[in-house]
Amino acid sequence: MGDLDDAAQVSQDVIATTAVEIREYHRASNLRDAAAIGRIVLTRFYGGRPELWRSHRPDKDASLRKLAVHLRGILTQSCLRRCVRIHLVSLEHPKLVQSSHLTSSHADEVYGLTRSQQEFLLTTAEREGWNVIALRQAKRRMLTESATETRRSRGRPVSPPESKAVTRLENALAAAQAAESLLDEVEELHPEAQRALLAGATRLKSCIDCSVGKLEVRDTRPSQARVRDSDRIAKGPVDVVPDPAVRKVG
Repeated sequence: MGDLDDAAQVSQDVIATTAVEIREYHRASNLRDAAAIGRIVLTRFYGGRPELWRSHRPDKDASLRKLAVHLRGILTQSCLRRCVRIHLVSLEHPKLVQSSHLTSSHADEVYGLTRSQQEFLLTTAEREGWNVIALRQAKRRMLTESATETRRSRGRPVSPPESKAVTRLENALAAAQAAESLLDEVEELHPEAQRALLAGATRLKSCIDCSVGKLEVRDTRPSQARVRDSDRIAKGPVDVVPDPAVRKVG
């Protein structure tokens, strides 16, 4: 615990000196500058040890908060944390800061993934010219497929789409009812809030109407069994040929 306590308690002189040094890298949106700021923070406040940075001690960011006060108007505490994440990603991929296409947002987006996952996404983003949104969508697909494979390997069946649809509709209904209850507590709505709520409710209603329409079409669509029965009835009764082996009685 001593190392962590030391990391949490940094002298005011070190904090002030660090603030002056970070001001030289004022463009935190730039990948190279963001990684440099993250390196400074990790080294000065956490002994260069990622495990101290990732710990969940509530007091481990005390010095970071004080640094953010010195940098007020330049960088916030959340921006400083983002820079550390970008630095940690750049440690895994040293050539990242040399990229002419990838940005600090690309690096931050892959933080927390395995090294191989980071490598795949960053390499593909560089090659295909992905923006951050495209990278985020690819990451979601990757994580979804990975979770599916994990469930399969553990013998857990993957829920069919219709079961997921039922669950999500139920969740949407619960959320809509909760929103309605909250609106009952409001005596007067701000015009901007009213417009936003009305627009959201309109989109929700349009989506629900679309789902209802699709379900109604499916409900009236004849099943294969009903089609076969209708064809048989339309062709009329089937002639029964008596079996000569059966002797007529009477």
